[in-house]
Amino acid sequence: LKESFFAKNGFFSFNKVRCDFRIGRRLSMRKHKGNRKHFTIRQRHYIEFAIGKGISIMEMANFLGFSRQSIYREIQDNRYPKFNQKRALEYPRNLCLRLTKYPFVCNVCKFKQGCPHIKYYYRGDVANDNASDRLVVARRGTRLSKGELLNIEEIITPGIRKGQSIHHVYTANKDKINVSQRTIRNLINRNELSVRNIDLPLTVAQKPPKKEYAKVNTTRPLGTLFGRMHVDFKGLIGFGDHYAQSDSVIGKRSDKKTILTIHFPTLSFMFGLLCEYKGWLPVNNHFYALREKLGPTLYEKAFPVILVDRGNEFDRLFLLEDDNGEGTSKVFYADAYNSTQRAEIESNHRLIRRIIPKGPKGRSFEFLTQNHLDLMFSHINGLIREKQGNRTGYELAKEYLGQDFLNAINIKYIAPDEVTLKPYLFDKLQK
Repeated sequence: LKESFFAKNGFFSFNKVRCDFRIGRRLSMRKHKGNRKHFTIRQRHYIEFAIGKGISIMEMANFLGFSRQSIYREIQDNRYPKFNQKRALEYPRNLCLRLTKYPFVCNVCKFKQGCPHIKYYYRGDVANDNASDRLVVARRGTRLSKGELLNIEEIITPGIRKGQSIHHVYTANKDKINVSQRTIRNLINRNELSVRNIDLPLTVAQKPPKKEYAKVNTTRPLGTLFGRMHVDFKGLIGFGDHYAQSDSVIGKRSDKKTILTIHFPTLSFMFGLLCEYKGWLPVNNHFYALREKLGPTLYEKAFPVILVDRGNEFDRLFLLEDDNGEGTSKVFYADAYNSTQRAEIESNHRLIRRIIPKGPKGRSFEFLTQNHLDLMFSHINGLIREKQGNRTGYELAKEYLGQDFLNAINIKYIAPDEVTLKPYLFDKLQK
């Protein structure tokens, strides 16, 4: 009867798939099985991007390979509240009814500006931190029984009281202990044994672990990191491919001036541009000015891909991709607090510090002009590099990009005997 009903009305039901023969369209209604994995930070950034663009939950599930229920739980579990405490106390109902259905957040709500209720938002980086913290808390603590803890206590404590190390006690009683040395040390750190850290001979001499970096809130627009993360960069750039790295060097925190450095790893060539004030606007203006000086063809050859960090000065650098036509660059962002992904430019910054060394509280950059930077980087690029076959960065850049490129950025040839990487280099310029 059901098949005859569907056939009469132009539909046919088979394996939970709905087919409409009248319009020749196949609509999948099968529940997605999911991939039984945790969401990655890239996938969470896509969820944030999809919510902002109004992408349906079905399209999101098919793209990510997760079930709709998994995405629902991801948004609900990792959203964070934000509310005006004074206004929220005036209303007995502090939860908006619009949050009871997809997308469960106020990211794209038209009424959030004047809404007095508690607001919930979803951000990919915040969601990833919250999920990681829950995994750490869930795995924290010991799974040993009281009997096993008592056995370890009777073996470990007397030896440590006598001044023995954990390794000594563990090796001498290896057959009686069914855990590793790392586990024993963790038990002591969590105060689950009667001995304490102070009873260990080297604990007092060791430095305490470094504190975590404070999270920096940026004004980066929605979807900036989607498709521009370091994993995307590695999928595009292979070994030996030419690309550019960019970073900022600062003196004192009170300085307005900063140095925008641009480095070509395959050429060991670096030059710098002076930013009169901090922020993303002077950085973008410098790249736009470079495109006008070099021309679309030479600019695209020099800057096909730019890899930067997640500092505030590069928040709008992706706007270089928006121009249709020639002379555009693809921008990628390295992972937060991971300087090894831009190791070449970070290592080359040491040469800058030979000429402008750091003071006890930092050295001011307020005296710098663009002529100072041109002179400094001309000498840096005149340094012979062993990894480049005993050639200089100036020679490699001239061979690959041409003399017109070097003239446009005011980098001069410096003879090997005249290369100077000392603070008195600027004395010649002042004279």
